[in-house]
Amino acid sequence: MPIAPPPIIKRSDSAVALTGVGRVREHNEDCVGLRDDLLVLADGMGGHAHGEIASSRAVAAFIDYAKRAAGKFPTEAVLREAFRVANTSVSLVPDGAGTTLVGARIEEEAAYIAHTGDSRAYLLRGDEAIRLTRDHSIGHMVTKCLGARMDRWEPDVRRVETRRTDSIMLCSDGLHGMIDDETIGSLWMASRGDLERFAVDAYNEAMSEGGDDNCSIVVARSR
Repeated sequence: MPIAPPPIIKRSDSAVALTGVGRVREHNEDCVGLRDDLLVLADGMGGHAHGEIASSRAVAAFIDYAKRAAGKFPTEAVLREAFRVANTSVSLVPDGAGTTLVGARIEEEAAYIAHTGDSRAYLLRGDEAIRLTRDHSIGHMVTKCLGARMDRWEPDVRRVETRRTDSIMLCSDGLHGMIDDETIGSLWMASRGDLERFAVDAYNEAMSEGGDDNCSIVVARSR
């Protein structure tokens, strides 16, 4: 099996985002984003060109709207509208392309999580990776995603109370499809809170288990 190319890493003062093509795929249809207290991750579908465009459009639209609307409306309402704006952008991609989307806003002692599809959010606490989202999928088929008619569904949105020692992680199925939640928790504990070390170790563990999909991770400290 081929060796996975090194992932691309983005950094901010309190977060790290990592994305890589994996060991099997030729192109990366995932996209990740960081902006101040916003985190976002998308896993595109529809073939290389269209999936990559769908995920990048979703991430850009989500961050742009959520940043502009911050403080003007309640956080939950901002995230819901950010998903609608992102969906409008993705719907312009031809040939039925779509994308999952999971986003988070980190606030004082809380995090707001919104998602659709099978990309996930986790609360990292101690040696546990506590899943915060429910996959919208049956087997390998995603049942809710951007690019579909949003008058039939809404993104799942929730508020989670956090501690200063916690972190929030978003990931694509290229991670959680390769390693289980217990392993993710153990890797977090071993990292001693080093965000980049954790993200790289988790990515490498997914590669060692096959790495048969694009793999992306975004992790940020709680406030």
